Amino acid sequence: MEKVIFYVLKSDQIDERHQFVCRFVEKMRLIGNTVFIATIDEKHSRELDELLWISPPESFMPHQIIDLPGVNTTNNDNQNPESTLSSEESSLKESVVICDKIGTENTPCEHDVYINLRPKPPTNHSKLNRLIEVVVKDNDVLNSTRANYKFYQECGYPLQSHPVQNL
Repeated sequence: MEKVIFYVLKSDQIDERHQFVCRFVEKMRLIGNTVFIATIDEKHSRELDELLWISPPESFMPHQIIDLPGVNTTNNDNQNPESTLSSEESSLKESVVICDKIGTENTPCEHDVYINLRPKPPTNHSKLNRLIEVVVKDNDVLNSTRANYKFYQECGYPLQSHPVQNL
């Protein structure tokens, strides 16, 4: 792995964590990077999906939710029955994808940036280019990201930590 970066927000609000992810994803897309966002569950994926459509309000950020290990890919148009594609058809067409399936070595790792919003490191961590963890002062998030930091450190990955002053 090239590096693991921890962005440390002053806030204790999970919503601020999600807002940061949206802004970060937008910046990554502007410089041509592809992004994989690992979420906790389907509800979390849907919340982030909605937020990516509206935040920031002046931008348009195409993305999709993928469902592993099937792999069904959803284009975020819930009213359109043609929006579900097989993995072969979609080839992860969007440069930004969201996935809530945990513990599969089949999780795509060809993206430039992997944002981990799960409490544990990804199982395919050694295959990733750049891994991002976003820290807020919520007890659950603090505990999991501290444990993840220690794990990555023990693996010998280059670690960086960046305080985030304002969103």
